[in-house]
Amino acid sequence: MKNAADKNQKKATNIGAEESAPKLAAISHEGTEDPSARGRILDAALKLFVSQGLEGTSTRDIAKASGLNLSLISYYFGGKEGLYRSVLESFADSASQEMEKFFASYNNESMTRERFCRQMKEMIKVTMLLKLNHPSIFLLLQREAMTGMPFAREIIATKFDIMIEKMAGLYKEGQAQGFVRKDVNPYVVFLSFVHSSDTYMHFARCAVGGIMDKVYKLPEQKDQYIEELYKIFVEGVMV
Repeated sequence: MKNAADKNQKKATNIGAEESAPKLAAISHEGTEDPSARGRILDAALKLFVSQGLEGTSTRDIAKASGLNLSLISYYFGGKEGLYRSVLESFADSASQEMEKFFASYNNESMTRERFCRQMKEMIKVTMLLKLNHPSIFLLLQREAMTGMPFAREIIATKFDIMIEKMAGLYKEGQAQGFVRKDVNPYVVFLSFVHSSDTYMHFARCAVGGIMDKVYKLPEQKDQYIEELYKIFVEGVMV
């Protein structure tokens, strides 16, 4: 009986301790509750990963930049590499949601030449606004690509591949209807658009060479640049 009473007393004490203990996820350096802790860590990590690289950034740097307890990085992400993957996944989820809304807005329309042109121009606009509004994450993805995608490969395969299939599918529908050339590969066209615009943005950002005085400035002249992309990658493959 005494042992049972001792166990019950210990259990009650543990429960009381758990209820009164501060939640790890809500503790900042100042000891105040912060429900936005996870997002703050992701934001701070993205800036540091872009400016210093994965190897050059420490968890202590991230904790200091976010103003949060160092232990939260392990609590939420399991360490620095887990945090790095979460930065990429967080953006991939947001981009996927944005593109899903875009495709959903056309669900009730049958494919026609007019709809194709309108939807493709809107798709280019949505894609470019994602890039212009999130320049840091695209720099991070470019670094990933240059090193063989060690961390982003699975994310791209599970999230971005779905978007690529849907976007290439627009060209396929146009081919089936007869107003898009059948001798072009939709995946080549789409990937060429995506990655040529990445390179364009890098050069525009760096203002390399006199040629940059003769092209569209970003983001100031984004509408003109989007129109140019439309002429090349949409009108350029139509019949």
